[in-house]
Order: sequence, then structure tokens, then C-alpha cells
Amino acid sequence: MLLWAPLLPDLPELKAMLDDTPRVSTIIVIDEKTGRPYTLYTLSKAFNEIRDGAGLPTEYQARDMRRAGKDETGDAGATDDELRSRSGHKDRNVVHVYVKPNRRKAANALAKRRAHRNEKRIS
Repeated sequence: MLLWAPLLPDLPELKAMLDDTPRVSTIIVIDEKTGRPYTLYTLSKAFNEIRDGAGLPTEYQARDMRRAGKDETGDAGATDDELRSRSGHKDRNVVHVYVKPNRRKAANALAKRRAHRNEKRIS
């Protein structure tokens, strides 16, 4: 499944780097050793090498990157539908696997409610 991933306007250095990268595949992230897209095995192996080199606990797995990204996006106030548009999940019930309740999300919810109430008072 292909997902649309817009470049953020505040990352011009990333766009410049991508513009300078030779086009060897329709996939942006490829395994430098094979020149082909990562398989689940090769991505996991590369992740483990980086993890071990950084001295991180062996409990960390490649799939934790996805969960951490979704959780951080949820902390930023993204809706379930916005999260699903980035993960490719069709079912809303899957979002809870990636986004865990915490104080920051609770504070975001309260701030949104306050903003909504203030907007209603003004109009």
C-alpha cells in the first residue's frame, strides 16, 4: 500500500537532499547493500545493527519506530482519521494499538475543548 507523505515546508534540507539523490528506484528508502526495497527481514536486521551500535536495549524492535511515531503524532493532537491516513489502516479500531492515553493527550483534548467553547462564545 502506498501512502502520501508530504514534505514539511520547514525541512528544506530534506527536500534538497532528496532532490540530489540519484533515482534508482520508485521507493525512496532502499537497502544500500542490495539496491532494492527493504524486506521485513532486512529492515529488522539493519535496525538491530543500529540499535546495538547505539547501545540501546535489545527489547527495542523495528516495529517500535512505527508505534512511537504514531504515539508522538497523537500527542501532537492528530485525530484518529489523520493517524490512519499516515499508517494506512482502514479500521479505526486499530489506532488504539499505536496511541496510548497520557497526560499530554488529555491536555490537548482540554485545550481543544476550551478553544471550541471560546469560539462558540465569540460567534
